[in-house]
Amino acid sequence: MYMRENPDPKDSLGTLIAFMLRFYRVRAGETGEQVGRIIGVGKAQVSKLEHARQPIGSVQAATLDRHWKTGGLLAYLVHFSRILQNPAWLDQHFQHEAQALVIRYFNPLVIPGLLQTEQYARALLVAGRVPNVDHALKRRMARKEIMKRSDPPMVRAIIDESVLLRPVLPQGTRLEQLRYLSELSEQRNVSIRVIPVGEPLHPGVDGPIKLVTLPTGEVGFTEVSGWGIVITDPDRVRDLAARYEMVSDHALSVGATRQLLANMIRETESDDRLA
Repeated sequence: MYMRENPDPKDSLGTLIAFMLRFYRVRAGETGEQVGRIIGVGKAQVSKLEHARQPIGSVQAATLDRHWKTGGLLAYLVHFSRILQNPAWLDQHFQHEAQALVIRYFNPLVIPGLLQTEQYARALLVAGRVPNVDHALKRRMARKEIMKRSDPPMVRAIIDESVLLRPVLPQGTRLEQLRYLSELSEQRNVSIRVIPVGEPLHPGVDGPIKLVTLPTGEVGFTEVSGWGIVITDPDRVRDLAARYEMVSDHALSVGATRQLLANMIRETESDDRLA
């Protein structure tokens, strides 16, 4: 109980930040309510920040740096907590996914993991030269169990049309994946929208976007070359959410996407018969 109430600053950057927040507040002789007014939150929220139950935003950290004249220490700590890779990032990401209420995806290169067929996922892992394909595939397929829950998360996916047009080996993999997406698009908890290839450049060209809404708030996620970062900074999460909304402005409606998928399936079936 003591450890939960007083995070050990040696545990992580997150607990160090929480420790320093309380240290500076107590040294200044201020209450949680007073600090909350300075950064625009309530007393309960300040308590969560000081106990490492929620991360402080970079703007809030900079505001307190100025107020307490720390020389910018809090903002520096928040900065490094954002950019340094957590060795357990993948496990943390999977845990967030398992607890998700809503998952929002955009990926300009591949179909999101929860929407992949086993064959398509295997093809991606082989193309990516993953060392142990069978192990990675088993883990990826296990993640999809959350879609079978009695209360599955709402999944909102935006996919670039070029992803759906790209050939995938072995033959039949792409058609199976298209059919699977079409089936998923009819589920009440799944929303799939496609950005047509004719759309001009949009904010999504910067890379994938993933946002997970948890009972405790929202987190973001980014992955590059086999490693990733779970984004908990509220300011960065808001920026990511804003970029997602701008990307969604370029996507077809859910209904138009269903029709596009149906057309693609018919065309692919016809091509396969002629092959």
